[in-house]
Amino acid sequence: MVCAIRNTVGGRPHLGQSEDIGPGGITVRRPRDLPVAPQTPISLTFDLPGTGTTLALDGMVVSDRRRGSFRRTGIRFLGASPEQIALLGQLRSPR
Repeated sequence: MVCAIRNTVGGRPHLGQSEDIGPGGITVRRPRDLPVAPQTPISLTFDLPGTGTTLALDGMVVSDRRRGSFRRTGIRFLGASPEQIALLGQLRSPR
């Protein structure tokens, strides 16, 4: 699934693009000049394509690497509700 991700780090909003998503976390493609240290709290908001559902989740950065002209930031979700986890799990299921 690819979708736009609105994320907030240290009170500052940023935009990114999802690369990989599942019930436990997400990898976000972000601007290369905005590094984020592991263990940094992050808030994410994104619309699940084709569902009309917007998710707002908190997370913790687990990795942040520069890849060419962008960064790949791995984020573990924290405190997701069972309903949110179920929605994220459906994204991986064959349709």
